[in-house]
Amino acid sequence: MARLDSIDQFADSLVQAFGSNSVSDYFDHFAQDATFIFYTHESIMYSRQDYINLWDRWVRESDFSVISCVTQNRNVQFVGKSTAILTHEVTTVVSVDGAPEELHERETIVFHKDLNGWQAVHEHLSPAVPKPVQE
Repeated sequence: MARLDSIDQFADSLVQAFGSNSVSDYFDHFAQDATFIFYTHESIMYSRQDYINLWDRWVRESDFSVISCVTQNRNVQFVGKSTAILTHEVTTVVSVDGAPEELHERETIVFHKDLNGWQAVHEHLSPAVPKPVQE
């Protein structure tokens, strides 16, 4: 149970940093060589710095910022003692060119634990499938 509590706390910290637009704190959760696959970006990013560069471009070109992020339907799977896979749904509100936009997405984050603690080593983001309208 301690492992689950530990990764839950780390994941909560990551989501909180992202959701409060604490950019440097958010990126500190990722390993330098973390990889990122986003459906909104044309290529795979092979380092934290690649993602930082993209984020900086969003800010420069669109005055991008994160207003909030809520995680739900969270599941954590452990692979051995030092790897955890988080899958969850996120509802994020961002500001683009001063206009709020709500995003509904599904995300997988792979975490690895070493002597310094947990770090995110891979993130994969995809759009959530719209829920059917109930009549």
